[in-house]
Amino acid sequence: MYLSADDRMRFLNRIEVDQATGCWEWQAGRNKDGYGRMKVGSRDELAHRVSYTIYKGPIPHGKIACHSCDNTGCVNPEHLWLGSNEDNTQDMMKKGRHRSAGSLGSRNPRSVLSEADAIEVLELIDQGLTNKAIAAKFSVTHSTISCIRRGKSWKHLPRKAAA
Repeated sequence: MYLSADDRMRFLNRIEVDQATGCWEWQAGRNKDGYGRMKVGSRDELAHRVSYTIYKGPIPHGKIACHSCDNTGCVNPEHLWLGSNEDNTQDMMKKGRHRSAGSLGSRNPRSVLSEADAIEVLELIDQGLTNKAIAAKFSVTHSTISCIRRGKSWKHLPRKAAA
């Protein structure tokens, strides 16, 4: 990514150093996952990638800028390292930040159904009801029901064997 002198100055004006952690906290826009965002030319870039590029150089194809501090809002280049998606996943697992069994079903904070509701959904699927009909009964989207039907969500619940 090409960064103009103006881009670099805007970057520097949008950070605040946390003295306790050493993190450079991004003070402008963030995405839904908490990563800083910055407009560079006509593109929206992740602020930690901009930081890496400014201070350490270009990010090679197939590599990502990973956080050693695990703070998505941090843009301190000393807290960033290059790795693959697999490296990042291994780092996450090594630090115990991966999703655990405690996040299954209704324990998952994003769950919109209770365990009993999900079991009933599976029974209605077995009875041949459509995703749309089941979704209306539980006031959820048809894609929520589709994910249950395909085993993408609530996969820990027992299902009837396919006939």
